[in-house]
Amino acid sequence: MIRDFKKIIGAFVKIIKNLFHSIMSNLDRKGLLFPVALLLICISAYGILVTKLGYYFDDWPVILMIKSRLNFWEFYKFDRPFSAWTFVVTAPLLGINPFNWHIFTLLLRWLTGLGAYWTLIQLWPRKKREVVLMTCLFVVYPAFWQQSIAVAYSQHFITYLLYFISIGSMLAATGKKHRALFWSISLFTTGMHLLTMEYFWGLELLRPVLLWIVLAQNEADVKKRIKRTIKTWLPFLIIFIGVIIWRYLIVKLPEDPNSLVIFKLLSDDPISALLGLSQTIIKDVSYLLITGWYKTFQIDLIDLGVPYLVLAWLLVAIVSVLSYFFFRFRESNEEQAGNSSWTKQALLLGAIAIIAGMLPGWMVNRQITVGMYSDRIAIPALFGASIVLVSIISILINSHKNQIILVGILIGLAAGAHFRTANDYRWDWVDQQRVLWQLYWRAPTIQENTAFFSDGGLFKYTGDYPTSTALNVLYSQRMNSFEQPYWLLELDDYYKDYGVLLENTKIDINIRNIAYSGLAKDSVFLDYIKDGSCLKVYTELDADNLVMLDLFRRAAPLFNSTRIIPENSFVPDPAVFGPEPAHTWCYYFEKAELARQQAQWQTIADLGNQLMKEGYGAIRPVEWFPFIEGYVHTGNMEQAEQINFRVIEKDEEVLPQLCAVWENLAGHYPENSDKNMKISQVWQSLSCPLEIP
Repeated sequence: MIRDFKKIIGAFVKIIKNLFHSIMSNLDRKGLLFPVALLLICISAYGILVTKLGYYFDDWPVILMIKSRLNFWEFYKFDRPFSAWTFVVTAPLLGINPFNWHIFTLLLRWLTGLGAYWTLIQLWPRKKREVVLMTCLFVVYPAFWQQSIAVAYSQHFITYLLYFISIGSMLAATGKKHRALFWSISLFTTGMHLLTMEYFWGLELLRPVLLWIVLAQNEADVKKRIKRTIKTWLPFLIIFIGVIIWRYLIVKLPEDPNSLVIFKLLSDDPISALLGLSQTIIKDVSYLLITGWYKTFQIDLIDLGVPYLVLAWLLVAIVSVLSYFFFRFRESNEEQAGNSSWTKQALLLGAIAIIAGMLPGWMVNRQITVGMYSDRIAIPALFGASIVLVSIISILINSHKNQIILVGILIGLAAGAHFRTANDYRWDWVDQQRVLWQLYWRAPTIQENTAFFSDGGLFKYTGDYPTSTALNVLYSQRMNSFEQPYWLLELDDYYKDYGVLLENTKIDINIRNIAYSGLAKDSVFLDYIKDGSCLKVYTELDADNLVMLDLFRRAAPLFNSTRIIPENSFVPDPAVFGPEPAHTWCYYFEKAELARQQAQWQTIADLGNQLMKEGYGAIRPVEWFPFIEGYVHTGNMEQAEQINFRVIEKDEEVLPQLCAVWENLAGHYPENSDKNMKISQVWQSLSCPLEIP
């Protein structure tokens, strides 16, 4: 029995192996094997959850500009005047559907990998195996974790792709075929990538090094090679210097967020500045080559009880195994083992590429590990890090088979880590959709010039400024105006002095040329706990709410429900926010809160009857409170008492808040009225600590 089972398994494995080999052979004959394999690696890391991802961070301002038909050139003139062209070209094609942007940026990541391969294969045409390893590692290298912020980082990968096209074309132009065409393409794309954004400026320092390596293939005379290298590099150097002069001397930016801070620091205190810079370099390089890999294999993430973690580790195994088979198939008997001269050259080039890639970030006094979104500084250094890592592996491990096993495992681990990160972004998008749809249910229309306040950020990957633009995408109907009618402010960050707010001060916000202006009293207060419970919008009816955070309680005099208009004037765009969620508990809660604001007690009672008929229940017991009020005011004391039991059964600690609800209800009726007496009976049955005042 066991032997038969082994034979069946062996036959199955053989069939799969032969099928896999047949597919690869067919693709290889057509010259598609490597591009397809590279695309599959990118999809495994970034594409599995692509239909579940949305907008984050600096995606939202771009979506606002598309929706409101704002001028990209006007928006980007404040820091990167020429970079607007990327969205001028892509926005009309991709629109406001998140799926389009995620597919686009994934394809850019793939094309950037092909650009890196084109560059490397021209440097080392006899090292195809090593070049393939470097490229596959490059597209998933675990140092930049924000691929899911697809709209914002499409600019970066467009620029990265332009850089590799410029480098690859320059190297190709040193040959004999199509020299004029390659020169034209290289010079044009060099100017385009330099003008678009400064992230990849440091990599321009690689040009003479790359030219030196390529020219060595046909030019043995050192003096002639030096002259030709300088002569070839000179036009690109002139373009580079010209762009720097234009950027820092000609263009007058209102406020430059990327000024060369390092020179001022060196001027003020050279020793401290040099020590600080040295420390930053050591930390960033260590992160790139060593500590960044820790995220790919964390022991505490091995949990077979969590489905997505099981899927992530299964993905690691599949990608590792398939990468190994792909690399083995690519092995050629004609290829020679790596020699010490090549590995030294590759190691030196990779080290230079890391330093050159990180240089723009260091010049503006930034580093990879400081700040939530700072790992974007690592994007230009991914190229050099991949070269260095493969070079080190080639030096330490002699066996080709063991080399590709190790690189395959590293690629699998990196893909699994990127998948887990994408899953975090997926849940953040779920939170955003929940909150924005619930806000729409609770406040169908908001008067213009209204500020939203929250206790810190509402979402993990979307701060106050991006969330502000998201709220304008949701509510604003303005077109062609950078003056926006809504803004989100974090109470703990922006307004610690509530005395200032209570003086009816004016709130003026300007970020680039997007502006908001309003009065502090014209505000809506939002509270969202990421535990599956519903969004809470505080109004003056909640001024004595015992559950409310002290942060909100001190700002209670600003609660202003008149900013909320009950009638619908629009429907959220499903292309952005997805289809309207099913009407489950939170829908009924938000609608009950809206009805409570208008004292529509029968509406609340009807909503309560419907949700109990559907069988929905609250995550947080306090979300039952508006239904208690609705039932009491409509005379259904029995139903109100049943809710009491539900609330206490779920959480006995909520009793003081429940007592406060009944105390507030008693205040609506004369002391000796029948309803007041019934409320007193309920109060006593709850064993509330004091008599109703």
